[in-house]
Amino acid sequence: MALSYNGNYLASGQRGENADVVIWDFHQKKAIYRLSEHDNEVTLLAFSYDDKLLLSCGNSLDGKLFIWNIANGHIVSSLNIIPSVFSEAPRCLVWGGFAKDYKQRNTTEY
Repeated sequence: MALSYNGNYLASGQRGENADVVIWDFHQKKAIYRLSEHDNEVTLLAFSYDDKLLLSCGNSLDGKLFIWNIANGHIVSSLNIIPSVFSEAPRCLVWGGFAKDYKQRNTTEY
């Protein structure tokens, strides 16, 4: 499970043949999106610092990583991480900081 930084969203991952990621409206206590791309088990979830994106990762049998757009539930990016990047599933996920411009000022880009 992961709670968004502003506290408006909760993401939960499922386990099983069709392991979905469910994004919940925390205050209304209802599901907003059911994201059905993982197989076997969702092990890690992380919201971006601006709560616009959600990162999800499956276990070693699933081997997939997705970045989801919270505004519409669409996939922004995906990667088969096992065995191409890692030999086993990651144990933690954290978003990096925002990129800085040439004068080292913060930007809205990751």
